[in-house]
Amino acid sequence: AFTIAFSYPIVLFPTRAGLVRLLLTRHKDLFEKSTTAHLGLTAALVGASVVYAIFVPGVEIVLGFDGAIFCSAVVYGIPGLVGMKLGSARRRLGEEDATWMVVGGWALIGLAVVFGVLGVVTTTLDVINNGS
Repeated sequence: AFTIAFSYPIVLFPTRAGLVRLLLTRHKDLFEKSTTAHLGLTAALVGASVVYAIFVPGVEIVLGFDGAIFCSAVVYGIPGLVGMKLGSARRRLGEEDATWMVVGGWALIGLAVVFGVLGVVTTTLDVINNGS
C-alpha cells in the first residue's frame, strides 16, 4: 500500500501532462494557467482510476491487456515508425535504396497490430474461461 500511495502521483503527473499535450494543443497555455481546468482533469483521472479499480476484479487482467498492447507496440510498432521515418528522409535526400526501409516499417507496424490483437483476444478468452 505504501508503494502505491507514493507512486500514484508520479504516474498521474505525466498522464495529465500527456493528455493536455495530446488533446489541448491549441489551448495549452489557457489550461496551464487555469486552476479549475487543472483540478477538473485531475479529478476526472482519479475518478476514472477509482471506477476502473472497482469494476476490474484482479490486477492480472490489467497487466494482461497492458502487456498485450504495449509490448507489441514497443517491440514492433516503434521500430517500424522509426524505419518509415528514416526511409522517407533518405528518399527525400535522393537515395534509391530507402524504399525497403519504408516497406519494412509498414511490415513491423502490421506485426504490431496482429500481435496486439492476438494478445488482447487471448487475454479476453482467458478472463472469460477462468471467470475472474
